[in-house]
Amino acid sequence: MPDDLEWLYHRISPAFIRKMPKGAFVILSKSGAIGLGAFNEVPWHKQEGENILRAVGLKVSYGEEPQYGEDRRTFKTIGDYEHVELIELYLDHKQSMHKIADLKKRSTSTVKAQIDTHDMAIKRSGFCPRCRRIHGKHDETTSRSPIT
Repeated sequence: MPDDLEWLYHRISPAFIRKMPKGAFVILSKSGAIGLGAFNEVPWHKQEGENILRAVGLKVSYGEEPQYGEDRRTFKTIGDYEHVELIELYLDHKQSMHKIADLKKRSTSTVKAQIDTHDMAIKRSGFCPRCRRIHGKHDETTSRSPIT
């Protein structure tokens, strides 16, 4: 025990403290009162070495939080979900950039910028981080065919 608690040895024997059973404790209050107690373990308490996540049925997944579009009064930014939707309209539904722009109430240049950014990310990293964050199916698919 620390030097400032050495006076406790006059009240409680060090040998007693060494031999206390598992779950027993000595408590000292702010007012100086001393107590002895026992903590009887509850049946549902986690045991040493027990995988608590498996015991309670939790599965941890790691990843980044999706980015959402922001309304900045003069314009609204594109979030991850809308980015994936634009890419899917372009790749899966073979919609033109003009048609997608009309459908999504965006400018054609905004749609083109999203497709270009998507393709550049895949060229640089092998995947599009915006698509990957929300498990988009085209996270590794570019809009352009590889040149052979």
